Amino acid sequence: MLFRSLVVATGYLQSKQQAGIGSRAAGRVDQLYFEEGSQVKKGDVLAELEHNELKATRAASDASVARAKAAVAEQHIAIEQSQLEADRAATLWKSRSISESEYDTARFAFRTTQARLQTMQAEVALAEAQLQQVDRAIENMFIRAPFDGTVISKDAELGESILPGGMGVGSGRGSVATIADLEHLRIECDVKEDFISRIAEGQEADITVDAVPDKKYHGKVYKIIPMG
Repeated sequence: MLFRSLVVATGYLQSKQQAGIGSRAAGRVDQLYFEEGSQVKKGDVLAELEHNELKATRAASDASVARAKAAVAEQHIAIEQSQLEADRAATLWKSRSISESEYDTARFAFRTTQARLQTMQAEVALAEAQLQQVDRAIENMFIRAPFDGTVISKDAELGESILPGGMGVGSGRGSVATIADLEHLRIECDVKEDFISRIAEGQEADITVDAVPDKKYHGKVYKIIPMG
């Protein structure tokens, strides 16, 4: 049995998801890991910006963390020693072998080492936070694919400057590549006002593409957008 089409319309075939991929920080392109037509997965590195200074900063931050942790370890030994001295002083004071002043000195020395440990632990936390901040800055030097797709255009070359947010083409590129999800396509087409009442969301549709005239695709009406 043959079915007659209710409406015939012509439109444009396009990917459901497409984006120009830029960076979150300004920099100069040092490496490119794609070509036009490359298939990419979400999270794949598309490009790398120069960040030698950040690498040096990270090494210094890493050393600061190690030094702060070593100081904490040393302070634990100092606490153990001052606690022994405070306990010994308490025993001697009870037997009246030392004065109360000497006992207070040993007791407060122990409390001071404990307070100093808290300061050192805070310094470790600060150093680790600074290291994480540098790591985030380094991660921003890597431009990654936000979704699975195909590179449909190469927007930058090695040595070109990239600016975040697609700012000023005059002083630098806004993106390194444009990728599209070619596995999920949609068609936008105009329908005459006289025929719009024949169409409903979810309605079945047969689709033909000029590039492959011998093949017919199947789809559904996703959304109807009225325009005046």
